Amino acid sequence: MAANNQPTAPADGGEVPPHIKGAHEHARDELRRADTKAQILLSLVGAALAGVVALTTRAVSIPTAAALWLAAVPIFAAVLLLLSALRPRLTEDPIPGTWMDAALNGPAALLHADVTESADRIADDTARLGRIALCKYRRTATAVRLLKAGLCLAPVALLLAVTT
Repeated sequence: MAANNQPTAPADGGEVPPHIKGAHEHARDELRRADTKAQILLSLVGAALAGVVALTTRAVSIPTAAALWLAAVPIFAAVLLLLSALRPRLTEDPIPGTWMDAALNGPAALLHADVTESADRIADDTARLGRIALCKYRRTATAVRLLKAGLCLAPVALLLAVTT
């Protein structure tokens, strides 16, 4: 929005509707939330995996070791999924006038007076950001399911360690 609360007018003469700007910001917020959730889970999963692996270094019975490794497999898979969710996914075709446009095309990309965002470009970027956010959320949800499976198997291994 311009300082006088009027919609910004792109260089192509069209206006960027507020709902498109709002959807674009919402997609960016969802990406931040997905990354934060994945980071938090990754630290928790790392601690759980470290505990399981630490127990496997002790002399334990074969059933206990098998149960520990069975618990470690889905936890390790959860770590890989969370790392995949956190991996940056940058575009080679950025919106003109953005930081990425300047990074790829030099500072002159920010200095051109005619560099503005069109509604079509913002809508395309919003859809791309939304797809990335959905992918991150799906990977995080799958990682949570794997973590649950691994953490459900860990007590079995601990019980076996105590009883055998």
